Amino acid sequence: MNGVFAKRLTEKRIEKNFTQESFAKLVGFSRARYANYEQGRREPDFETVKLFSNKLGVSTDYLLGSVDNQNIKENPIQKVIDHAETMNLAPEEREAIEEYKKMLPSEQQKELLDAIETIKNLPEANREVLLKFIKVFSSSCQ
Repeated sequence: MNGVFAKRLTEKRIEKNFTQESFAKLVGFSRARYANYEQGRREPDFETVKLFSNKLGVSTDYLLGSVDNQNIKENPIQKVIDHAETMNLAPEEREAIEEYKKMLPSEQQKELLDAIETIKNLPEANREVLLKFIKVFSSSCQ
């Protein structure tokens, strides 16, 4: 693997305002292990490339240097997750977010679809209250 991966990984981490320590924690690695990827001393396996690309919001092809276009379909809940870390949340809310962040994108999507199904099955009055809460919460994240 060439140095493009290490360079783009570093650039995107900095662009997203992560330190090596905070990004390593986000992906479940030690800072030293993560630093080896940025310094080109360690080559990632495909699962690691997918994990990094998901957390940084870029395609695996972009990180690997196959394409120059870095855009992928934006994870619709990622902004809320990123912002939630700065909010005053209850421990169980923070724990739920941490568990969600550890999931693969397919698992995150299933969780989101399950939540939507649960909301659809609520009585209409409860659904309206919940939707108002979601609007207030999401507007505070912008």
